[in-house]
Amino acid sequence: MKTIITLLLGMLITFSLPITAQNQSPALRAYTKWQNETLAKQERGLATPHYCLASITQRVDNATAQIDFLAAGIMNSFTLEIQPLQINQQDKGTYLKIGEKTVTSASGFSSNDMSQTELRAIASVPSQANALEVKWFVNDGQPRKQFTAIMSLDTKPAENIMSVITK
Repeated sequence: MKTIITLLLGMLITFSLPITAQNQSPALRAYTKWQNETLAKQERGLATPHYCLASITQRVDNATAQIDFLAAGIMNSFTLEIQPLQINQQDKGTYLKIGEKTVTSASGFSSNDMSQTELRAIASVPSQANALEVKWFVNDGQPRKQFTAIMSLDTKPAENIMSVITK
């Protein structure tokens, strides 16, 4: 009888793992993939101090973009500035800032421990916008850190990773 119960428990655990992974948000899946591919190669592995902003960008309609973020790092708070861009591919990738900037923030984290939080931003974007400039301002008790990335914007979801390993 003990063997049957152990076997059933083992099957329950085995079959519950894929379901749990499917329930992860796309931003969490992108962050986990980055951890496994990048942090695992570091001397301290997944315990390596880092900042990472995983995001999924997608145009919802002609005037709206949805960006799902997962921010990870040792921080008290952070702010995100999202600026729509129009990138000209024929002119060596030059770009114009168009439309209004969207600003969002999160706070209340312990500055001594790794924190991670997810948030969704809905941004107004002009129809000609094909990218987003995302500025990530991190407050961790030190001088404020700023990271910037250009992220594509299309009707299909696009995965983006902005990361710094701090050692």
